[in-house]
Amino acid sequence: MSTTPKISETDHVLFVDTATIESARRVLQRGLRPATNSWDMQSLRELTYYLLQKTLHVLPAIGNSKALVEGYFQLVNLIPEFEAYSFSYKQQAEQETSSWIKQNMRSLATSWQDARLDCQFSCWRDLHKEFAFIDHARRHGSLFEREFVPYIASVLGFTQKDILDLYSHSRKLSTVATWQKRPVEDIVEVIANAWMLAGMLRHIFHQYLALKERHPLLSHQFRNTLALKRMQWVDTDKNRSAFYLSNLLVESLFDLSPSSNKAEFWLMKVQEVRGGLQSNRIALPKATDDADAVKHATRAAADVNLAVSSLGYQRAFETLHVRDLCALSDIWDVREIVAHLVGVNDPNLLVRIVRSFSVIANYCRHRSHGRPSYNIKGEYDAQDLLFVAIRSVFEDARREEWTSKHAGRSKRIDIVVPSVNSVIEVKYVRDARHAATVDDELKIDIESYHNHPHCQNLIALVYDPQGFILDDTPITRDLSGRRSKGGRDFDVTVCVGH
Repeated sequence: MSTTPKISETDHVLFVDTATIESARRVLQRGLRPATNSWDMQSLRELTYYLLQKTLHVLPAIGNSKALVEGYFQLVNLIPEFEAYSFSYKQQAEQETSSWIKQNMRSLATSWQDARLDCQFSCWRDLHKEFAFIDHARRHGSLFEREFVPYIASVLGFTQKDILDLYSHSRKLSTVATWQKRPVEDIVEVIANAWMLAGMLRHIFHQYLALKERHPLLSHQFRNTLALKRMQWVDTDKNRSAFYLSNLLVESLFDLSPSSNKAEFWLMKVQEVRGGLQSNRIALPKATDDADAVKHATRAAADVNLAVSSLGYQRAFETLHVRDLCALSDIWDVREIVAHLVGVNDPNLLVRIVRSFSVIANYCRHRSHGRPSYNIKGEYDAQDLLFVAIRSVFEDARREEWTSKHAGRSKRIDIVVPSVNSVIEVKYVRDARHAATVDDELKIDIESYHNHPHCQNLIALVYDPQGFILDDTPITRDLSGRRSKGGRDFDVTVCVGH
C-alpha cells in the first residue's frame, strides 16, 4: 500500500484527537455498519471528509507516550501524516491546562453531567471499553493521567485514595485485560468513567495546543461539552459536495465482502479522490444547494469507480431536507443509480416511507426556530409518528387492527393500509437485552399476521435510536423475503432504523 500523496504547502492542517481515529478504526476493523447517527459512524464520515481535503495530524497525549500499538500502529502506517508533526507548545499547553482545570472545577462537573445526558455516551463508552482499554494502557502506561486523580475523584464523588488506587491498578496490563472482559458495572464502571473523564480533560489540553499552533481541531463527540470560549472549531461552512462524496465513500465500505481489508480500501479511495482534486481531474465545487452538491458527489463517485448500492445512496443522502430529496428525481445521474427514488409503485412507496422513518425522527428531534423536540421515548411514540407519515400519503391507512383468531388467540397489528394490502408492525428497541430478542418477537409476529385479509405485504420497522443492534444484517436479511403460511403467500420486509 502506498502512502498518501504529498500535500501542497497551501493545504490546511487539521488536528484530530485519537478518540476520533479509534472510533473510525473500530468501524473499519469490525466491518459492521453502525447506526448512521452513532458516534462511530460520525467519526468515520468526518475523518473521511477532512482526509479528502486536508492534512491531518494526531494530537499528542499529556506527558510521554510509548510506542504505537497494534491496530492503531497499522493505521498510522497507512496514513503516516497522522503523526508527522512536531509540536512547539506542548509543555506550555500542559501548564495552561492544569491551571484551567483548577479554576474551573464547577464547569468540569457540569460538562461531565451534560456529556452523560447524551444517549450515546454510555453505549460508546461500553463498546470502546471492550475495544480500546488494553491499547490505551499500553500506549500511555495507564488508563488516565496521575495528575488528573484529584479532579476525577471530585467529579465522580470518590476519595483521592480510591481513584489513586484505580490509577495504580490501571498501570498493570493483566488487570486492564480483566476489566476489558468484564461488563461495565461496579468497579469497571468507575474505571470506565474515569477513563472518559480523563479524555475530556485532555480535550482542554488539545484546545490550548491547537490555539497556540494556530490550527483548527477535530474532536470526538463525547468531549465537546467541555470547550474553551476562544476555541476555533472546524469548518462551519462545509463543502457539501465533498460531504456527500465522503458519505458515499463510507457507504461503499459496507458493500465489500467480509474478508476485504476495509481500511486499505478506504484509504485507497481517499488517496484517489485527493489526487483527483489536486490535479483538477475531479471537481467538487461548493454548491449553492444540496441538489447540486449531490449531483457533483454522484459524478465524482462515478469518476473513481465507487461501487455503492442503492440503499447506500439513500443512507448517504439521508441528511437532505425532504424537499431536496424530492428534487433529486430531476437529476439524471441520481435517477439512474437510485432507481427507487422515482417511478415506484404503491407498495414500494410504503416501504420507502418506513425506511425513511429515522430521517423523519431526526428532523422532529432537531426542529427549527427553537421549537421543542418531538422525542420518541417508546413504541407508541414511534407508531404515532410513522402513522402520520403514512396517512399523509395513503388516505385509507388505519391504526391497530386485530387479526382473526388463530389457535384461539388474535394479535393486534399496529398499522394497516388496505389499498396496497399491507400491514405494518413497529418495534422500539429499549435496551441491549431487548436488541438480542427483537428478532424472536418478529418471528412470532410473522407467524401470527399472515391470516389478516390485507397481509399480502408485511412490513416491520425496528426503530433502534441508541444503536443497540450492532449489526442489523441478520434481521433484515434473514427475516425478509417471500413467505407461505396457512395457504397464503405474502412478502416480508424488515427495516431497521437508527
